[in-house]
Amino acid sequence: VDLRSLRLRFAGRTDKGVHARGQVVAVDLPSEKVEWEMNKALNSRLPMDISVASVETCAPTFEPRQTCIRKRYSYTIRYQRRVKGTEEHKVNGGVHMLRTAHDSPILWLCPWSLDDSILEQKCKALTGTHDFSPFVHKDVSGVRDCETNLELFQLNILDETSDSSITAKFVLEAKGFGRNMVRNLVGFVVDQCRGQLSVPDVWTADLNGKIHAAPASGLCLEKVWY
Repeated sequence: VDLRSLRLRFAGRTDKGVHARGQVVAVDLPSEKVEWEMNKALNSRLPMDISVASVETCAPTFEPRQTCIRKRYSYTIRYQRRVKGTEEHKVNGGVHMLRTAHDSPILWLCPWSLDDSILEQKCKALTGTHDFSPFVHKDVSGVRDCETNLELFQLNILDETSDSSITAKFVLEAKGFGRNMVRNLVGFVVDQCRGQLSVPDVWTADLNGKIHAAPASGLCLEKVWY
């Protein structure tokens, strides 16, 4: 099989540096192998940081991106909790004081201390059905309908150390996400919690030039439903 001749159809496009645990890929292969044999053959040839969880036969017309009913993304971050009554925004000693030798590559070491008492409130304010064009890449926002229902945007604390270093995971769910949308949403919430930005009502505010994407390193496509 000439790999260049294969038409791969993905459930979601990912930027350079973004990870995926639940990517779905459809491809037409001229093979008589049963599904488990194909699964084994693929994994035996893929690099160690890529693996196929399962192989299933699908209709030739199956399009993973157009037919999905929901996607889940996660974004993992480690930050330092802001000490109440202080105005210090940067992490003490810099971001390298936050890392460990056993960190997952799916992680953003946030260089700012955050007031996480308002994190849940800021995430919840972004849920629901809205026009998310301010949070979508400019090349897309002007030419596509960016209205969608963000069904879930929550933060789960994974680990907390005695020096107020917090490892947490944002979880977002919707039928679809525009280009850069998840990273922009996370970056927007972080900017508010570090005191860089104050937006009382996000849906009436002028957000032009005020949204900065979080780095790609913390983002992961977790699951796709059909």
